[in-house]
Amino acid sequence: MRAVALLPRPQVPLPPQIEFHLVTAKTIQRIHLDFLQEETPTDVITFPYGEIFICPAVAETQRKEYQRKLYEEVLLYGIHALVHLKGYEDHTPREFKQMQKIQEKILDQILNRS
Repeated sequence: MRAVALLPRPQVPLPPQIEFHLVTAKTIQRIHLDFLQEETPTDVITFPYGEIFICPAVAETQRKEYQRKLYEEVLLYGIHALVHLKGYEDHTPREFKQMQKIQEKILDQILNRS
């Protein structure tokens, strides 16, 4: 496995308040359409002011691909959202790999796997 060269770390403070919402596939699909003009459900949507929407139904489907338990997949989405709030993006393959590496490391630490 090839090492990922880290991009410079953004210096973005977290919002003073962060809210997590667990929502249905229908709700996240509506949010996805309203704010991102995408018509499909998605796993997590993060707003810069600290509001995070996570869809456990999508997590249930995706967890099987990565051989995770449901709570691990949902937790990963929350971590992913927090990494976004710290200023990281995942629009390019390099950014995506960096975020993936960061969030997997945090997940492993939380689950005492490192």
